[in-house]
Amino acid sequence: ERLAGWGVPTAESIVHCRRAFGRRLVIGSGGVRTGRDVAAAIALGADAAAIAGPLLAAAEDSEREVVRRLEAILLELRMILFCTGRRRPAELRRGVRR
Repeated sequence: ERLAGWGVPTAESIVHCRRAFGRRLVIGSGGVRTGRDVAAAIALGADAAAIAGPLLAAAEDSEREVVRRLEAILLELRMILFCTGRRRPAELRRGVRR
């Protein structure tokens, strides 16, 4: 509660970092949990996205659960690529204004 509303949202941070750092590597991190979140981060200008929380939670169960979770994230990302007519995640940035 004490830190509610503190900080800069991930989406806003990605946009600001891309503008500020140009072609330098930008990794979206913080609240990224799904393939949709990864796609959104890339569409906003990130080169990659980092996922920690869901994978750490899965690791408490088993290695197999980590693999299952990663496969679900990748499947969702692939579905988004298919539905948007893209072949690679980097193509999600096509047409996004910077």
